[in-house]
Amino acid sequence: MRVGLYAEDRLPARIVVESTLIEARPRSVTKAVFSARGARVVSTPQIAAAAVESRSLMLIRAAGFPDVRAAGALKILARGNRVQAVLTQPLEEYAARVTAREIPLNWPPDAIAAQCVAARSFGAASAGRHGAQGYDVCALTHGQLWAASPPPAAARSAAARTGGIVLTIHGRPAAAPFGSTCGGWTAEGAPAGLAAWCHARRDVREGRTLCRESPHSNWSTVLTYREVLSLFELPATKGAVKLTISGRDTGGRVTAISAEASKSKSLKGSDFLLRCGRKLGWARVKSCLFNIKPVNGGFQITGRGLGHGAGMCQWGAKALAEAKTGWREILMFYYPDAEVRKL
Repeated sequence: MRVGLYAEDRLPARIVVESTLIEARPRSVTKAVFSARGARVVSTPQIAAAAVESRSLMLIRAAGFPDVRAAGALKILARGNRVQAVLTQPLEEYAARVTAREIPLNWPPDAIAAQCVAARSFGAASAGRHGAQGYDVCALTHGQLWAASPPPAAARSAAARTGGIVLTIHGRPAAAPFGSTCGGWTAEGAPAGLAAWCHARRDVREGRTLCRESPHSNWSTVLTYREVLSLFELPATKGAVKLTISGRDTGGRVTAISAEASKSKSLKGSDFLLRCGRKLGWARVKSCLFNIKPVNGGFQITGRGLGHGAGMCQWGAKALAEAKTGWREILMFYYPDAEVRKL
């Protein structure tokens, strides 16, 4: 897997790479410094093709960014006086590092193993996803969070236990989505711009919502008129503001929402959620599974769950694992249209 270590809209000016032994051309070194002049990478010492490799851990440092400790092949790309680092490592290492970031490692082993398979599947399905930028996946929430340090034993154990196993659709690795808390219903994938083969389903066993123990199971917030106008990029007004849900998926998740003041505007539910996060903070409107009630000067938003809701609910997987459900059965519960196969 080729992992882009930094966001393309926020790249470092300089990267320092250190290790006990770095394979480079024309000679091996223990430290290399990379920067860019326009579209050209410059390095000290001079290294051909701005590419290095180490079987032992490299320390990859950039001011203002977390240190990265990883073995593998590293290529530095110029981005107009900035640099991007692309690390190539085996899929199994990638899956273990994603697992270490995406789920608490003190949870039951079968929940962690299910997460590892979902992470490996998404990685395997993402080859060339960022091909224009020179890598397959980024290390951010746009793809999957990726641990900058070697993963702990629990993540390594999950990777070893499920080695090479992925979810497939029509025989090909599936970009399997997952999220923290579905709130009792998983989401239709298509309206959220995710896998269209993910369908809404009840996250319930024996009449009880599986993710009920999540701290995000139920939540409420109030959006002021001013905040609503900002979210929809509507002009300020002294008159009334309306906020209306105009579409839901089969699980009740909002797929379309509109605001009306002096003008009106509609948004997809997923775009509304994204704007709320970016403008108001991610702790305000936590999911698209919500209802609206007008209150003085604004709207009370009462909802359930955290995240897009498609695919595996992590808190639900935890509850299933605690009830002695195996990782394969957990995957089939949340991805019934997929198959569990070895690559």
